[in-house]
Amino acid sequence: MRNRLETVVLGIIGSIITYFILPFLPTTPTAVDFLQYGNDPRVRFVLFLAVVWYGLWRGLDAFRNRRAAKKRGSGVYTFNMGQREIRFVDWSGVRRHFGVDWEVTYGSTMIGKDSMARVDGPYCPECGTELMKHEQERYIQWNRKMWKCPGCGFKHARPKEFLYEEREAVAKVVERDQEVETNRLDDLAPPS
Repeated sequence: MRNRLETVVLGIIGSIITYFILPFLPTTPTAVDFLQYGNDPRVRFVLFLAVVWYGLWRGLDAFRNRRAAKKRGSGVYTFNMGQREIRFVDWSGVRRHFGVDWEVTYGSTMIGKDSMARVDGPYCPECGTELMKHEQERYIQWNRKMWKCPGCGFKHARPKEFLYEEREAVAKVVERDQEVETNRLDDLAPPS
């Protein structure tokens, strides 16, 4: 609605500016007198029909779109490929990375599939409360991103290298460590 209103207003302003500025422009031998054609009743009739046709076309288009939206129903449909639930857990526990605790579950979604790590957190290492992630502390010239505990007031600076991607970094470290541990245990197992 707002877009249409802007289009109409800009069209009116453009017409007014054209109507008042064209008479003051110097004429050239190849210039066409637009005002002469604008006063012709046939041209006015064609322009009137074009405006009516455009208005009807836009109105019908809006009616069809509104009707299609009602058929779809209300609500937002999204396809989320977030972290899948780990059904076969190989290891679960708390790991400390970047100076805070992370709750980690390592396993696979199905038997025979590659293992993956699901990471939740960060949590306060002193009281175990989930840390607030969007805190900032102002230093002399810049803001430093911080984790802050709402329970005990613990503060810790977020890593600059993995800013806003700490969870993914912890998951990669855990997956690498678990692969190393699995390979070590496979080497220790007696040959079959």
